[in-house]
Amino acid sequence: GNLEILPLVICLLSSLLYTAAALKLAARIYSSERLLFAPEPLSRRLRAQRKKSGRAVPEPGEAALVLLLVMGLILFVGQRLQMADMVSGLLVTEWILIAGPVVILMRLGRFDARKALGLNNPGGRTMLGAGLAGISAWILVGVLVEQVQQRVMPIPEEFLKEMQRLLFSQERHMLLDLFLLAVSPAICEELLFRGLLLRATRAPLGFRGAILLNGVLFGVFHLSIHRFMPTLLLGLVLAYMALRSGSLLPGVLFHFLNNGFAVVVGRLAGDATGSTPPEMVSIPVVLTAAVVFIVGIKLVQGGSWRPGSGNPRPASDGQGPTPAP
Repeated sequence: GNLEILPLVICLLSSLLYTAAALKLAARIYSSERLLFAPEPLSRRLRAQRKKSGRAVPEPGEAALVLLLVMGLILFVGQRLQMADMVSGLLVTEWILIAGPVVILMRLGRFDARKALGLNNPGGRTMLGAGLAGISAWILVGVLVEQVQQRVMPIPEEFLKEMQRLLFSQERHMLLDLFLLAVSPAICEELLFRGLLLRATRAPLGFRGAILLNGVLFGVFHLSIHRFMPTLLLGLVLAYMALRSGSLLPGVLFHFLNNGFAVVVGRLAGDATGSTPPEMVSIPVVLTAAVVFIVGIKLVQGGSWRPGSGNPRPASDGQGPTPAP
């Protein structure tokens, strides 16, 4: 049906104001607790707090609050905007509703964004590995969707047709689709999941726990039972690479290449799932993709920071490269 723009704009602005207020309150609460219960004299703690330029990483509660706010904004604002206009709705959803609260938290909480989000230089070897993994993962996920999920939980034909109509419109230029469906998610979703959430939960949950939770949340975040397993697996891989390299950037590249190949295949093959064409699911192709993927992951592992490597250490707060347990 027709949607009125003014109510949507009012809803969006009010939601963003609520997000900013809630995050500011959360930041103050956490800061107040640390001030009140620290062993130092209160006057000294207050002076230190005023001089402090930023914290290393957010608390898990702050990250959870951001995720809940983002999902609420998507459910009540983003989906309606996308129904009114797919292009502008997706842009608002990714850059304002998903990335916006993360940026707001960084500013209000006075965090060191480099440490809190993993904005470090991982090195060329790690990025090469992420690229190899990204260009091969879409084939492996395509095989999963086609050969496994379609037998266990077939995707309804009506759902596929609607996805085809909305996401792979031949009326839009492919470059626009790549920006909407590959560039934007690769940046905005990685900031939220492998940036904020993963680094906030790394210390309390440990290496494996943080990766597992991140993958599950990433699967749930896409709000589709038919996309849960593929996005869960991709989330696990992305979280592993982020912790292993100590940087957000390999995941951004991996995410872009995975989605980008799905967009190109979807447009050329007319496949709403963006999965691999039947002629590309042969055993030699799948085995080649698996080998390339494994080599990519090994390069990410081997490209982690080491003393004397010539690259700056990504972090000094336990959020840098993590050795495999």
